[in-house]
Amino acid sequence: MLLKFSIPAILWAAFILFACVLPLGETKQTNLFGFLPVDSAVHITFYSVLVFLLMVGFSKQHSQPMLRYYPAKFAITLSCLYGLVIELLQESDMVQRHFDIYDLVANFSGALIGYGLFRLVYFKLQ
Repeated sequence: MLLKFSIPAILWAAFILFACVLPLGETKQTNLFGFLPVDSAVHITFYSVLVFLLMVGFSKQHSQPMLRYYPAKFAITLSCLYGLVIELLQESDMVQRHFDIYDLVANFSGALIGYGLFRLVYFKLQ
């Protein structure tokens, strides 16, 4: 059952959407470790967790064989498209935020980190 194993990823995706459409107001640009903007670190964290949760859910379900056998391909693609949709939504007049290409780069970087974490955790367990 796909939905049963995807609930954590769906809830996390809803949290990402909520966090990314809230108006920020005036923010000061600060760096983590002297080089990584906090905004980028947040995006990396959001999408690494999303890809990890999607891959766990896809790997555990049995109803969709393509998702089970190729979870990375689907999880990374889905999360990157989700990030793009959110960035495009931020550019609309409904949301008081703006599209940022660096956020997309951070989202993709986070997706790759999530893939690496999944492989690290699940292949160590086997």
